[in-house]
Amino acid sequence: MDAELLRSRKLVSASGHSRWQCPHRVHVKVYRKWLQNHGETKKAKPPITLGRRWTYRSVVESLRKKELLKTIEDKTGVKAGEHGMMNHYSKYLTEMVESLTPKEVEEATQMAIEWNKQGVPAEVQSDIARRKSDDILQYVAKEMFKRAGMRLFMLSAWKNEKGKLMVSSHDYNDEIGKGESFSQS
Repeated sequence: MDAELLRSRKLVSASGHSRWQCPHRVHVKVYRKWLQNHGETKKAKPPITLGRRWTYRSVVESLRKKELLKTIEDKTGVKAGEHGMMNHYSKYLTEMVESLTPKEVEEATQMAIEWNKQGVPAEVQSDIARRKSDDILQYVAKEMFKRAGMRLFMLSAWKNEKGKLMVSSHDYNDEIGKGESFSQS
């Protein structure tokens, strides 16, 4: 609807008494409901749930990811990273989890309890850092700019699967709020 047309209408209360002239006899509840549904935009989800609780299923997924991707490729012909791979991922993960022996389920459950208490092993940490760090740091930079007007230049370091120290700089200022990049100045 046109914004000027909305302003020119007369408010009609729920009881039917007219306070403004409304050509279509639209009630206040209709406008209120429309504004509730369309008034605010939804907040973007963070790229990772930082308070994640590990389950035996997520432990199996993390530890056997290469085996799972190989199974999907062998049975469907779709390689990791290709368009249709995620269509098969959940199905084959469920098959993998259901094929575990009771002893393997118990071991995975114990690992999940341990990971929830003490943190995940170094090889899982390095995999998460490799896959998620850029998205997480970009999310943090955007949120800090939106909430506090801060511009961030971040330096991150982690050890990869082989124990080698990896260092990376992250500067998203040219993407956020018409800022100038620290790296290019």
